[in-house]
Amino acid sequence: MTNSAFSANREMLLTQLQDLDSVQPLPAGALALLNACQDPQGQTDEVVSIIETEPAMAARVLAVANSPLYGYARQIDTIAHAVVILGSRNISRLAASFAAMKMFREGDHGQGFREQLFRHSLGCASVARNLTRQKEVCDPDQAFLGGVLHDIGKLVLTQLLSSDYSKLVEAADPHEILRVEEEVLGISHQEVGEICARRWGFPAEITGVIGHHHGNQAQPLPTPLSEVVEAANHVAISDGIGSEAQPLDAEQYSHNRIIAGLEPDRREEVVESSREEFEVLAGAGS
Repeated sequence: MTNSAFSANREMLLTQLQDLDSVQPLPAGALALLNACQDPQGQTDEVVSIIETEPAMAARVLAVANSPLYGYARQIDTIAHAVVILGSRNISRLAASFAAMKMFREGDHGQGFREQLFRHSLGCASVARNLTRQKEVCDPDQAFLGGVLHDIGKLVLTQLLSSDYSKLVEAADPHEILRVEEEVLGISHQEVGEICARRWGFPAEITGVIGHHHGNQAQPLPTPLSEVVEAANHVAISDGIGSEAQPLDAEQYSHNRIIAGLEPDRREEVVESSREEFEVLAGAGS
């Protein structure tokens, strides 16, 4: 797809992004949950209260809490009970995943692409969290949330450009997506996502991941959290967690210390655990 196929350019897109009225806002409940889940004080009561006001989300959280993923013998029948049994961090992670589901699925354009994007993001999030079990370089819950939200710029570009953007992504080599975006649009999904994340008040660490999750030898990623999400993105795509497997050239990721230091048997553990987690979370969200 060439530049001539697009009427959009960097200046036009930046103008639209400065006025977020042109971008469908995040669902209020989703944004409140994402912020509450990142509260360093761990305001569990607030998370519970928000979930309880969203009946569909509460049902999904309880479905996962009662799934084999956690293996609790007795029925968990309230969100408050789930917090006691599973802990606030697990509940926050589940809440974040369903808040993201709401965000990705509610929109007027590109439903098929949105669904693919959500599944990939959830797969990436599951891998990111499980990678932190092997490489304790950052907080597992931040890694999960970073994985869920890393491609939010693609969601925004889908809103602004409709099917033109999804066709651009589907035709591009995953290694070349930033180059193609910048060549065709004059702006990347990383930059678009970072602009919106700041405007929406996302935590600085997550905003940083959204804006920086594709590195290279010349420009390594700035934080361990970004490195984990980039590594998770590679594993999720290569091993088909959240999407059809699409083997990627490992040499393209030789700059990433997480991937470089992940031994084959450890990688297999990550893949198996992540696949199980993804299937439970995605199934509960259907």
